[in-house]
Amino acid sequence: NDENYFNKLLGYTNHNYEIHDIPESKKDLIFSGDFEYKNNKFKIIDKEEGERVLEIFGGSNKFEKHCKEIVSIIRKERGKTSLKDEDNLPDRA
Repeated sequence: NDENYFNKLLGYTNHNYEIHDIPESKKDLIFSGDFEYKNNKFKIIDKEEGERVLEIFGGSNKFEKHCKEIVSIIRKERGKTSLKDEDNLPDRA
């Protein structure tokens, strides 16, 4: 349904760098809204919308948990290892 899709999309957009295998040399190019949600300091994200999202999820910790769950779901769907256990991470070149 539309709500599930929205929730998945919200988690993906804030943690997409954890879904894609970004080379270490490109990590400085990552831009994501998760820092703003974690710190409740909205600069790029509209303050009113950001606060509303946190209200819907019950705060930044619960929103962060949601995003991490979405990352795990998407990585599993794509056949990638989980990021929850560092032992499952592939070796970096």
